Amino acid sequence: MAEPGFQAVQAQFAAHIRDPQTQAPPAGVEDRRMAIYRRLFINNIDNFLCQAFPVLRQLYSDADWAALVRSFYAGHSCQRPQFYQLAEEFLDYLQHTHRMREVDPPFMLELAHYEWVELALAIDPAEAPDDFDPNGDPMSQVCVCTPWMRVLTYSFPVQRIGPQFQPHDAPPEPTCLLVFRQRDERIGFLELNVLTARFLQLLTDTPKSGREALARLADEAALEVQQIASFAADLIDDLHRRGVILGARAGG
Repeated sequence: MAEPGFQAVQAQFAAHIRDPQTQAPPAGVEDRRMAIYRRLFINNIDNFLCQAFPVLRQLYSDADWAALVRSFYAGHSCQRPQFYQLAEEFLDYLQHTHRMREVDPPFMLELAHYEWVELALAIDPAEAPDDFDPNGDPMSQVCVCTPWMRVLTYSFPVQRIGPQFQPHDAPPEPTCLLVFRQRDERIGFLELNVLTARFLQLLTDTPKSGREALARLADEAALEVQQIASFAADLIDDLHRRGVILGARAGG
């Protein structure tokens, strides 16, 4: 069992590494040695976040980005043990702890979430269902979708944001996106209108056939089923070809 004195030194060492501006290093440790650890740890965090949020990183100066990473590193207590989950911890910090600065764009949280979803889908360990017929009819039977998809709605067009396009105000209409992992493992996305996004949400929130989702959508939108039946059938065919819809299975 570690001695209490050694545990205290460990705690002081870790506190200083996380926040060297306010936490003193352990007594008797040469600062040159501590500096090596300070650089090593913060650089590892910074490198990972730059890879996980490449677009967000491009929108900041080096100094402003470094300050953001440092505040996360010093002030956030990570609850997830795996290093690849650091991106989710950073997103959690931005959403619940970070205080917006003048240099932070108004779409910061939405862009960070969008970039995190791309990473989350790329590494999602979920297994594809096997209780379906790939040649089944998703309109008349229960539609089976890939587990590696998300239907997202944002105020800003996050898929277009970059150094050359940084809107200050959100457009009147929301941005709806389907983000999914393709058969070749790359992440793809489709821009959706509100009606299409809602149809996909209805298909995936609880098991149902395309026809059932269509009837529900028509009722919500105060439309006749016949008005949107062709749209729904074409959409299901397209998503089936893309691998977003895997097939169908009998209900019950």
